[in-house]
Amino acid sequence: MIELKEIEKIVSEYLEVYDLGNATKKRRFSFARSIYFKLSKDFTAFSLREIGSSVNRKHCTVINGINKFKNEIDQNHFVFYKKAYEQISLNIEEIISDRIRKEGGNKKLIDNVNVLEEIYSLPIQDIKDFEEVARDFLYHRNRVLEM
Repeated sequence: MIELKEIEKIVSEYLEVYDLGNATKKRRFSFARSIYFKLSKDFTAFSLREIGSSVNRKHCTVINGINKFKNEIDQNHFVFYKKAYEQISLNIEEIISDRIRKEGGNKKLIDNVNVLEEIYSLPIQDIKDFEEVARDFLYHRNRVLEM
């Protein structure tokens, strides 16, 4: 539903950090990458290797970035980054919702909804249900792939 380059662009523009592939370890760059890694994992089905490769990093750097995000995001001096993550998440959800609406008659999308309904044994009534079930599915799929 959303590509890595799109997430990278959204994160870069929001945080005004325009080269996430930059080798610098400055906090604003490294935390922007952490946010990018977390969002990419949350909203796409790309592997950790693919996510890392998109910004010239290895999969283990993606894992460390996501862990860094989870461990530090609730600390007081990271309030800006927490708000940034929340706002960017909302922006991405809106983009995905718009695409689902525009593709209302898309056979592949309908097939995906039917598969998710079967897997979760519950009817998907609207876009919000679809997004929630799809996100949950991607989350669990990624967890299985990491094992």
